[in-house]
Amino acid sequence: MLTSREQDRRAGARLRAFIRTQSAASNRSKADQDPSTWLPHAAGYRCQYATDWVADKIRWG
Repeated sequence: MLTSREQDRRAGARLRAFIRTQSAASNRSKADQDPSTWLPHAAGYRCQYATDWVADKIRWG
């Protein structure tokens, strides 16, 4: 089981990787939408996006 610090480090790495892959226009189109109304164009990242979104909601409310 990962410690909280390790989980934060991994989440941060995933977030940085995601941000690098998104264009400014794509990020604006996403705004604050949830996975039921917006998914990344990269089909291979959609499941990870939804998983990360749920984890963020659990953690930050």
